[in-house]
Amino acid sequence: MKKICFGLVVIIALSLVLSSCEIVGQIFEPKSGIELWERVSNKMASLDSYVCDVNATISLSVNDIEFDGSITGETVIVGLQKGELFVYEYANSEISSVEADFSQTTSSVIGYDGGNIYLYNKQNKESKKLFSSITKEEFITYYFDNSSIDISPDNCENLDFSKNDDGSYELRYSGFRESDINEITGRIGFDSFSLGVVITDIRVSVFIDKEYRVNEMKVDFLIETGEKPLSMNITYSAFNSAKKRVFDKDEYIKVDDVRIINHISRELNEALLYRTGIFTLDVSHKLKDKKGVLVDKYEERDTISYRIKDGKYTYKISAITSDQNIEIEYADGTQKTYVKGNYKGSTTQTETEARAYIAALMNSAGYSPIYVYDVKCTSDNVYKLYCKVNDTSSYRSIMSSVGDIYLDYTICFTATLDDDGDLDKLECELIIRGSRYDYTVYTIVDITD
Repeated sequence: MKKICFGLVVIIALSLVLSSCEIVGQIFEPKSGIELWERVSNKMASLDSYVCDVNATISLSVNDIEFDGSITGETVIVGLQKGELFVYEYANSEISSVEADFSQTTSSVIGYDGGNIYLYNKQNKESKKLFSSITKEEFITYYFDNSSIDISPDNCENLDFSKNDDGSYELRYSGFRESDINEITGRIGFDSFSLGVVITDIRVSVFIDKEYRVNEMKVDFLIETGEKPLSMNITYSAFNSAKKRVFDKDEYIKVDDVRIINHISRELNEALLYRTGIFTLDVSHKLKDKKGVLVDKYEERDTISYRIKDGKYTYKISAITSDQNIEIEYADGTQKTYVKGNYKGSTTQTETEARAYIAALMNSAGYSPIYVYDVKCTSDNVYKLYCKVNDTSSYRSIMSSVGDIYLDYTICFTATLDDDGDLDKLECELIIRGSRYDYTVYTIVDITD
């Protein structure tokens, strides 16, 4: 099955900080939930520092296999109004299944201190610690564009609030639009095509003190049956008194720009959340001897399109290989295959399986932030990302299959962005070296708007 990964953004309400709502007079009681939210937004935006803690539980069934997990996180922000900006965001997720004999632990840190952005990614035994030098303004733009989640009630159908005897408030809202649900779930890695569940609504309760500061948020992600596969409890504290954590710079390796590392993953994910999309996939396998003489090769070019038709997910793949043309179509739960125009058979697929199938093609080279150990910016909007993996068993098997002994490998991804920062192209060159041969796999994914 496809690996399940949870990338948690722990400050789920950081959109409050950048709110540009007009200041409402604090003398009068709020008359509506929106007016209360505006006061909260302004108050949170005026804070210089605070701490945010997250605890979440995961319980879901994918293909009749039960998975359970937890997410914990902490965010510390200092210097929003004065002095040097400091940000520390830590998240840890654990998910497992006894039935599937599956267990995965993922940890991440993103932070900013002293003009440097720090990034730490760890999944099971794989881990990397990197940093780059950027300005405060550059970090703020990156952080709030890529890390914050807008879970505000602006577009919700159901919104109400109540005031308690001690002057505090509780704000409740739900009825999110489908587009907003897709944006939120995609940001935290809880989208339907990777998890096998379709989130139909999000239910939020915000507990606000009498000074209009958020003390706690409870967020439940709901599916059609009313079950809650993901529930989050988020608390805020240390208002204007938060203390900085310590980044040990000596533990981190400097690279040109760490921002691109997680940005690629987000771009791949968001491309698949669009209701309509198209991309091409070029794959080339070449086996050469040590003199550079070609021994064997395989080449394939796929054109993949996907969309929602009559409320249902569909896709079409046109594959041109060295010796044949293949057409694959999916609609109404059935995948049909044609070779040179002749029908060859069909298989059943759920919509979730169909989305996962397309996702696997888009990231067929297996890009993951966990593996990146160096980044070079070669020109405007072009980045080279060098990767290392701990498990080389698949590379050893490939060289063994051609009668050779594995020696080493190199992996380099090249990401090309457009002027708006969107991913245009992702290339990957994998070279596996043996004592007699070099085996090269070259992959290009070209995303069309």
